Amino acid sequence: MRNRRATLSPFMAALTQRSIVKISLMAAKARNGVIGCGSDIPWNAKGEQLLFKAITYNQWLLVGRKTFEAMGALPNRKYAVVSRSGSV
Repeated sequence: MRNRRATLSPFMAALTQRSIVKISLMAAKARNGVIGCGSDIPWNAKGEQLLFKAITYNQWLLVGRKTFEAMGALPNRKYAVVSRSGSV
């Protein structure tokens, strides 16, 4: 029988290595409920990007394909990218 862990994505393999998994959600939206504007965000809160970078440093990020393409890969992070099309 083939090693099950070898067939998992790197993200899922990392999850199976721990008995306790902490999952956090970080989200932001504008007052009108908008979460994005094309490939940008519709606001510029001072320090927001620094906070995001500090919280996500050395962590896994689960992001959509368009978000990943817009922001690019940040250093010292691991990504799991989801896409409806099946290609990333």
